[in-house]
Amino acid sequence: MHNAFKYCGTGTTIYFYALITDGALKFYVTSYGMTIPREKRKLIFEPYQTLEKGKASVGLGLYLCKKYTELLDGMISVFSRNGITKFNVSLPVTMKNQ
Repeated sequence: MHNAFKYCGTGTTIYFYALITDGALKFYVTSYGMTIPREKRKLIFEPYQTLEKGKASVGLGLYLCKKYTELLDGMISVFSRNGITKFNVSLPVTMKNQ
């Protein structure tokens, strides 16, 4: 969410959507503003990678999100085109019967 606010344009809308389906907690963050260049989409999940040098960022946020997601046997992905960027996270869950 922090990155969505940081990189979207002023006055834009950020959408957060979450649901549990098919044994997974899935959530999506969609923002409008900056497009992540194709060559940087995989790099942003690596340590110390930032989209804009000089911003108050070390480049660890998405790296840590990816590592935590993987530790929980989940997946994280990004889609970015034409000013729309969407991050998808899926984490496995088990439901206990009440």
